[in-house]
Amino acid sequence: MGKSDKTHDSVFNDHAVRFGEQQNAANKLQKELKNYIQCVKDMSQAHCHFYGAIKEAYEEPWHGYREIETAVENLGILWEDYLRKLVEMVQAPLLAYTARFPETKKKIEKRGRKVVDYDHSRHTVDQLQNSKKRDDAKIAKAQEVLRETKYVYEELNTELLEELPMLYESRVGALSSNFHSLFSTEAKFAEETSKLMGELADITEHLSRTSGVDGFRPAILSTPHSHRLGDNDGQDLSAIQGSSTFYNVSLDSSSPPFENKVSTSDVDTAEKGCSRPDSVVEAQATTNGEVDTVGHTEESTYEPISVGAQVSWSYVCTV
Repeated sequence: MGKSDKTHDSVFNDHAVRFGEQQNAANKLQKELKNYIQCVKDMSQAHCHFYGAIKEAYEEPWHGYREIETAVENLGILWEDYLRKLVEMVQAPLLAYTARFPETKKKIEKRGRKVVDYDHSRHTVDQLQNSKKRDDAKIAKAQEVLRETKYVYEELNTELLEELPMLYESRVGALSSNFHSLFSTEAKFAEETSKLMGELADITEHLSRTSGVDGFRPAILSTPHSHRLGDNDGQDLSAIQGSSTFYNVSLDSSSPPFENKVSTSDVDTAEKGCSRPDSVVEAQATTNGEVDTVGHTEESTYEPISVGAQVSWSYVCTV
């Protein structure tokens, strides 16, 4: 049977092409959403484990311990609620939408088989009618088959011509509603988690500020170098070795009124011994074993509480 003998329906063909595109887009969307939800599950588990470790590391005496504990638990609840909404409000409606495609696809495939039967019946009748040996009985039987195949084909074709445009137009409402649920869920989750994260940031900022410690920086100390200002006031301080070095200077307070001062020249000398230009020299005064940090690279004064106290000044070079 030649191509000219086949039934052509350009309107149906256009609908069938759009249906294929619609189905492919929906199936890809469903596949990627399934993968996305699995990733959210994995991230939820990772969050639970990581923030559980944070809660364990945050010590109870620290500021805001109970608030940290509550916030971490609430974050876990938000992740569970977020995942549940993705499944119920986004994935389930999308599955219902894509569930319509397999049945319609079967109808299209059936319509393809029926149009072949119809074309074959038409071709058979034409051959019998044009035969040199005309057989009216065979012609009558072939015409009956033709009427049956034509009826089945046209009925199915008409049904699809009504169904396919409606299914195609339904994509707008179905997908817009689905996307709205997705974006609303994402926005709500981001808003609520952002609020809790802000609370956590405020609590830990307060802890950091009130602790008085900017960060942990271990000091590498070398063997102290000492001299007494009273005896060797002009002596140069020894060269500093390593990242941090203590220089001890001792003064005897023998008679009132008594005032001991850190000489700026001594600090300058200590700074010159530092190996880095950005080093800082800090002076510490020790009176009878008690240490008091009194200044950085500026002249500082320490007044002992009693006459005859032993006062020591320590220069600390920190790189």
